[in-house]
Parts: sequence; structure tokens; C-alpha cells
Amino acid sequence: MLGYLAASHDPSAAPSHRGALETAPRALIVEDDADTRDVLQKALRALGFEVSCAATVFQGLRQLESFKPSHVLLDLRFPDGHGTEVLNLIRADNIPARVALLTASGPGDRLWDEAMAFNPEAAFRKPWDLTQIIAWLKQTPPQSPAPPSRPS
Repeated sequence: MLGYLAASHDPSAAPSHRGALETAPRALIVEDDADTRDVLQKALRALGFEVSCAATVFQGLRQLESFKPSHVLLDLRFPDGHGTEVLNLIRADNIPARVALLTASGPGDRLWDEAMAFNPEAAFRKPWDLTQIIAWLKQTPPQSPAPPSRPS
């Protein structure tokens, strides 16, 4: 079984949403577990990403607007809400960020089903394999805004 779901993407058709002088991809990690954030942050920095972290949905929403990430690694369950709130904003505002879910949820779980309706580019179920996340990050350049996709 594949550890992730990936959407097709034509990198030649995707202008960056950042200025031409910025070349490092930017990743926002929205995860309430400090150890997980630390592991992901170190791995992404080693890959050349500029990284910002958020431990709550509220912080994730604020970082999304100020940091302008090209990639978002997103958990679904938080003490202050659900990661679907962050995913909803990304899609509703056509933010050109690639999203990977990092979650213990799965098919049939309400949060999983709600998140999948927003068409994340990848989903890694816990316990995930860091090498699969790294492979996904290496093959997925930033994307241009897509039309909003909202659950019905």
C-alpha cells in the first residue's frame, strides 16, 4: 500500500507566489506534538526548506497568512480545533500551497473524510515514514492557485 496519495502536477505551469528573489521553498508544519514538529523541522531544513511551525490551529491560521508557505504539513486533531480549518482556508483563499496530512485518522473517520473533500495533495497516516514524506516534498514543487474545492 502506498504511504501517500499524490495528485499530478505540471511544475512548468506553476509560477511561484513569492518574489523572484526567494528561491528556498517554505514549509509550514502545523502539529501539536513537539517531538514530531522537531523531527519534521530538522528534516525539512536539511532539505533546504525555510520552516515555520505552529502548535495550534489558531497559530497555523496566522502563520499561513504571514509566512506564505509553499508546502503545509498538517495534523488534523488539535486541542483548539481541527486541521480542516487550516485546509479550508488554503482552498477557499486559493493559497498556492501543497498540503500533506499527517494524521492517525483514516477512511470512515469524520475528520479524515472532511479533510479528503478538500483534496490534499498527500496523506500520511501515523506512524508515517519520514522517507516517504521527504520523497513527496522533493517531487512536489509549489503550485499555482487552484479553484476552491469545498465539501458538499
